[in-house]
Amino acid sequence: MRESDVPKGIFQVRNWKPVKLSELKRFVAQLIFMGVHGCRSVVEFWRKECWGWGGGKKAKEKLSLRRFQQIKRYLHIEPVQIEGRTEPEWWKKVEPLHSLLQQRFQSALKPGPDLSVDEMMVRFGGLSKHIYCMPNKPISERYCILAVSWEGYTWNWLYTSRVSGIAVHKVYDGLVLLTPTSAAICEMIKTLPYTSNQFNVYMDNYFTNVLLFQVLRSQGIGACGTA
Repeated sequence: MRESDVPKGIFQVRNWKPVKLSELKRFVAQLIFMGVHGCRSVVEFWRKECWGWGGGKKAKEKLSLRRFQQIKRYLHIEPVQIEGRTEPEWWKKVEPLHSLLQQRFQSALKPGPDLSVDEMMVRFGGLSKHIYCMPNKPISERYCILAVSWEGYTWNWLYTSRVSGIAVHKVYDGLVLLTPTSAAICEMIKTLPYTSNQFNVYMDNYFTNVLLFQVLRSQGIGACGTA
């Protein structure tokens, strides 16, 4: 059937073909490229005015906008047939990519002495009880991720949920009683090579508390936060 013969209102399905490994690599490369250059939307990456970015024209010629949107729509890290996830395991839909990236990031990066702990916001407009809705924020509906970063590079992170809290519940087994959030931050920071290097961690007043700073200090890790 020709396009002109299709009755108005009939949904036209885009032709699909299996994804090649080379296409998936280009898809990931374009995601990174858009993040580095701060694209406001996916479509912006393919606009003519973006060609001036280093490598931008070559990158988008390798994978069309339509193909990028197809892969983005149907990409699943975990097979869709898996059902029955328990409430605290909702985030495991991104395994094993989650653990693989953490391992690769930490093996490739040698962070400097000054790091930061903060929340990373992932925009999401679908239906999920795990997202946070804050109308007055730049990203009003989002997933929230706790992260330890250095100069724009992420060293470690943990997922959080509006319903079930921190995805991987960390319990500090020392003499000090830390809140789940402080315990999670402490465990993330302790993945740094702090026994052989000096680190100072900066955070805002949401995470700042005396008990957490005492625990970090006992491990030789400096901390600074707003009050």
